[in-house]
Amino acid sequence: MDVCYLDDIALSGPCAQYVLDWDGIPGSETFPLTLNQRNHLESARTSGRPSWVAGSFILPSSLLAGTQEASDTITEAIRTLIGDYDALRLVPSDPSEPSDPSESEGSQRMWSNDQLSISTAAFLTDSHADSSTIRQEVETRIDEACQPGRAPGLFFAVCGNRLVVASDHFHADMASIHIILRRVWDLVTSSAEKLGHPSAPDPAAAPSFIDVVRKEREASAHWHDSKNSDELQRALTVWKRFFDHTRGIVPAFPADLGTTTSVAPHHRTELLIPAANMNGPLATRTFAELVAALASSVRAVVGAESLPCVVPIHTRGRSSSSYHGTVGWMVSNGPVIAEPGNSDGVRQWLRDGINAVSIPLDIVMETFNPVMPTPQPFMVSYSDFRTGSGRAAPIPGAVYCSSLAPTATVQLWFTRNGKGLSLRAKYPGTSQAEAILNECVNDLALRLLGTA
Repeated sequence: MDVCYLDDIALSGPCAQYVLDWDGIPGSETFPLTLNQRNHLESARTSGRPSWVAGSFILPSSLLAGTQEASDTITEAIRTLIGDYDALRLVPSDPSEPSDPSESEGSQRMWSNDQLSISTAAFLTDSHADSSTIRQEVETRIDEACQPGRAPGLFFAVCGNRLVVASDHFHADMASIHIILRRVWDLVTSSAEKLGHPSAPDPAAAPSFIDVVRKEREASAHWHDSKNSDELQRALTVWKRFFDHTRGIVPAFPADLGTTTSVAPHHRTELLIPAANMNGPLATRTFAELVAALASSVRAVVGAESLPCVVPIHTRGRSSSSYHGTVGWMVSNGPVIAEPGNSDGVRQWLRDGINAVSIPLDIVMETFNPVMPTPQPFMVSYSDFRTGSGRAAPIPGAVYCSSLAPTATVQLWFTRNGKGLSLRAKYPGTSQAEAILNECVNDLALRLLGTA
């Protein structure tokens, strides 16, 4: 799967949206919100902007564009998908309605799949419609559909030969989009077309997201009641080392980017290193090597002697864990301090960060009360979407993308797949940020290729 933004995807017409309607009201049973969900809802209330994650793939040839049979197949696939994963049926409880008094931090409820009806609404029906025009219309429709409210924030549309799926971040993370695309692919392809493609994890074998929600609440209560436990103290020690280094600051990118407030972003998506050049340590210790090289590049361009950053770390456990089949927002953040060229040091920080994410971030924030110089932290992410030994080709044209919210700092997503190592970057739309990012990325590519 490639990682990009919506305007990197070539879309064609005609287009049809699969509109979801929910009859009645969600179930009366309430469930606690996760920390990610609570923060997301607060951010949405403050900014008024949607925050969504999305994916797309090229539909199989068996689905002839515009036919009723194809439409029915996709409709039933969507219905099955939403029934398979409870995270896609959850909504925040209406704050005006009575709720469980114990849920002072908010709650959520769940719709039943038998309350769902799906209809189609054609738009931009000209098969020769301009791709840019289609992307703008699709983005507008995603923004309208994918926001927290009384119905799940989900979007489905066919644009030419592509299926586009989007979700309010409340329901899903990047890994979830990967699961969703594979599940829909399984549901809409013929037996012959499935050959050569890995299947999605069996939804019935994966824990529900409600299981995750309950476990997080239990874990939070446990850690708050066990503040002197050895495990908690070990995790807090990692964060203390980090904040001692940053002097109690959640790091922003270590350079003047022309703003300290969120502004309209610029972005770039590019293949940094082709697969044929993924050799040596970079091939086997990819994330540590590239972050250490990134620290060298940042030092060369802006003079920073170290590179503190926040790294998103999924909470699904080891690769053998059944939670890798669960749809939902299951990500926390770990601290990393990268010294230029010191990949072993980065690897140790990553190990420590993985152990530290078992501790809820609210405890970390309560303990250290760090300062945020910009509304968002400087973030470096890494995902490996290679299909692996013995697995076959990826889903045709599969991509992940997300909304483009204003930013005051740099956010970098590195992705490895069959093409090699790619970068998706978002940064403030200022001339300073543009110039610095250009220099850093160019220098980084040279270092990773071993020619700097």
